[in-house]
Amino acid sequence: MSRPLAGMATRQNFRWKPSGHISISNRCYVATARPCGRGRKLSRYRNVRSPLEVHPFFREDTQCSVCELMPPLASPSGIEHRFRVFLPPGYHENTLKRYPVLYMHDGHNLFLKEEAFVGNTWRTDEVINMLDKMNAIEEVIVVGIHPHDRMNEYTMPGYEDYGRFLVESLKPLIDGKYRTLTGPANTAAMGSSLGGVVSFYLGWQWPEVFGKIACLSSTFTYRDNLLDRVSTESKRKLWIYLDSGWPGDNYEATRSMRDRLIWKGYRPGSELYYLGFSRS
Repeated sequence: MSRPLAGMATRQNFRWKPSGHISISNRCYVATARPCGRGRKLSRYRNVRSPLEVHPFFREDTQCSVCELMPPLASPSGIEHRFRVFLPPGYHENTLKRYPVLYMHDGHNLFLKEEAFVGNTWRTDEVINMLDKMNAIEEVIVVGIHPHDRMNEYTMPGYEDYGRFLVESLKPLIDGKYRTLTGPANTAAMGSSLGGVVSFYLGWQWPEVFGKIACLSSTFTYRDNLLDRVSTESKRKLWIYLDSGWPGDNYEATRSMRDRLIWKGYRPGSELYYLGFSRS
């Protein structure tokens, strides 16, 4: 997801349409409208001749979408998964807008302290809301999937059934119930440790479904054959983010995957991003 650059717009090259869209004559802009009189912010994103549709929102969203634990949904083998859905600010006000979707694993650790391991959550909803206020990301729907048996579902061969569950059952349900952008460029998978492994598997196995993957501190080579698959199979159309700690903290396995992807032809800085974090 790209970070917009600061820019300016004049009355001569954009106008508000009755539908609430902005038409810009010769440039594509990211525009947001905030409540409480903070005004509309325009940021130049890239040179595009066609107009950009903008859906501003003005009211604070007081609904807690993640408070609802969705009914269990079964995988092809009959294993059931619960999940929570985060809806971004403005979702209920902007009834015409559609959103990209991020599927995140270890869903019990994402939102609520009562569910999280030792009470520590990723604070996913808070982080996304803050990044949205900074105009640092696109507004996105997040689906947090609770594991049934993560040691099996996030490794080979269990991730085959789990992957089919996401592709054949969960994603069609999400696309049918919510206003989503359904293509691979707007569908991402993200997880840490074994969740990073299964995220990579999903993108490599179904690049026509998951076009973006984020693999944080992933335990590559532990009960998976993904390094070998990257070596022997054709390059996929994917945008890949990898990170790790320093030596001893999934550093070696992640750098091996990074190097293998570069060898396969992924371009660092555009198709492939890697960050290593030292101990503080």
